[in-house]
Amino acid sequence: MRTERKSSMKKIFNSRALALILVLAMAVSLFTLSVSAATTESLNGHGSNISSIVVTGADFESVEYATSTDFHGTVYDYYLAVPTGTADGTVLTATFTAADGQPAGFVISANGSSLPNPPLGQVVIRRGASNTYTATLTNGAALATAYAHKDINSEFGKCDTYRFHYYMSVPVSISTGDPVFVAWNGTSGTVAGRNGSSKIPGEFTLWVDTPTSVTVNDVAQTATVQNGTNYGYTITTSEDNTLSIVVVAGGVTYTISCGVKSHTQPGSAPTSVVSYLPLGQFANNSAWGVLGSKFAGKTSLDSTGVSLGAFGGFIEFYFENGITNDEKSPYGVDFVVYGNAFNGNPEAGAVQVSEDGSKWYELAGSNYYDGNFNYNESASGFSKVYSGTLRNTNVVYTNGASRVSASLGGRTAKEVCPTAWFPLTSNYSIGGAHTDENVTMTFNSNTLTFTGITAIADSDTTADYAFGYADVTPNGSPNTYGDAVNPYTPYTSDKTGGDGFDLEWAVDIETGLPVDVTGKTFHYVRVYSAVLDFGRFGETSTEICGIFTTANKFAAGVGRTSAPTMKYGTSESAMRTTVTAEASGSVFSRTVAAGTYYINATGTAENLYINGSKVESGAAYSFTVKSGETTTLRIIAQDDTQQPFIKLVSLTGR
Repeated sequence: MRTERKSSMKKIFNSRALALILVLAMAVSLFTLSVSAATTESLNGHGSNISSIVVTGADFESVEYATSTDFHGTVYDYYLAVPTGTADGTVLTATFTAADGQPAGFVISANGSSLPNPPLGQVVIRRGASNTYTATLTNGAALATAYAHKDINSEFGKCDTYRFHYYMSVPVSISTGDPVFVAWNGTSGTVAGRNGSSKIPGEFTLWVDTPTSVTVNDVAQTATVQNGTNYGYTITTSEDNTLSIVVVAGGVTYTISCGVKSHTQPGSAPTSVVSYLPLGQFANNSAWGVLGSKFAGKTSLDSTGVSLGAFGGFIEFYFENGITNDEKSPYGVDFVVYGNAFNGNPEAGAVQVSEDGSKWYELAGSNYYDGNFNYNESASGFSKVYSGTLRNTNVVYTNGASRVSASLGGRTAKEVCPTAWFPLTSNYSIGGAHTDENVTMTFNSNTLTFTGITAIADSDTTADYAFGYADVTPNGSPNTYGDAVNPYTPYTSDKTGGDGFDLEWAVDIETGLPVDVTGKTFHYVRVYSAVLDFGRFGETSTEICGIFTTANKFAAGVGRTSAPTMKYGTSESAMRTTVTAEASGSVFSRTVAAGTYYINATGTAENLYINGSKVESGAAYSFTVKSGETTTLRIIAQDDTQQPFIKLVSLTGR
């Protein structure tokens, strides 16, 4: 699990760091461990006229931004926390780099408001021109302002405003999994939407280090979760009234204003949760390790969701009205799963669906058809010891005297975690979990087995999971929960909106071949951890904060992306065998001589994928076909808001 909390400083943590603390029972606060702070920070959210903004001068502990508009253009407010104890007089610097192709009249200037008319105004702007803006920390705060003028020759008065709010880190913050943050001005703050959104959710989690008191509109609050000296408070917003949140911590009073809850209609939340079974650092614990009343019938996210723990740990949802492959869904996305992902900290979860809770299908993610599974038997534990994909496999956890061991796909068992992390039958039950011969979970006091699941390699690079996995894309602040974001758009640090899933990715668990979902209504969705990474200090564990059917459907169908031209052969210059397109979802099968092959897809679609790799039109993709084995490739073409064209190529070596 990866979370963001604050003690005297705002920090980002992963599952492994948290587990170390739990295992060793350290006396220090949980949140004194962190990733390294950065003395140089590249900012996001600066508009197309700017190539980059880099800030230097301190070990910046957090960076948030919000956007608004005024008469002149867009206003970008950056809130940059510096460590407690940063000396007054510290100089903080923001350096702009303009994007290529700007007109001669594009000027970044210290002057931008209340300007005289041209030509004097133009002179004033140029007089203040600079790419570097400094501020000196005084009494723990500093402010620098810059104006990016579009073109003072032809668009005088049109400019974007950039305000850099530097502040001393405080012991109060909002969980990173929530779509809002606290914009601080000294000890006063305002709840603002992350990444420029104006959305205020129905609830969020406020974290306070060593609080004396927390009140909301003069009503005392009780913490709902505790990690060390850090206490989490669930703040429920109002549709009618603003909130005044007053926190006393460390002898200082902090006042936070929060606006009214956004009036947006989300997609459908699950009717109920059928079952939940984790194995890991939060099993048998509060907060992320218990189901409670989460998910069912909600209109917003549960800021403290559930951790699925290690590979195979799962949660199963029931949708009374079901989910269908709707031609009105943009990008083909039929539902959206929201996790607790941060940029650079994916914890990939795979998804299965079922009509009746008996027969299950895997929604094949981008890495599903990648082979080359490699396993290092000699490694300690499972951390980073396997690569590639292992489909339709199993994992067996055995509870020992002090440690839990695991056997992946029949491979030699390894000790992976403390025995305290094994789920207790008194806390969890799988009696409601639907099973069949392909997907089963056996659970008793000594052994826990998950079968019919797919293991994929663990990575700390978000872009390695192109699409089809939960808890990968940060939630951000969607206008409506369930708004689909194009899953085929390559990941960048600016991409948010959770992870969308297309029912047309459904495959038979045993064969890996596509399933025709036309006319099917799926009532059950199971999300499970797809990575087994138990290092010395913890785990990679998928977290789930919400799931909604697609909300932003088109009144008319979005249409289907045209099929590309597909060819393969034994060299890049000899790709002469044409793959017949036929209908989307069809399989092209051939028996060929073993060896190295190349395949391409040529078309005008914005997004072309071969397995998990985004490719250029006509570019060669190499692969190997072994004698007696079948290599499967999936080609996807997707354009605009259209549903994708999907084609499987299956070659068996002789």
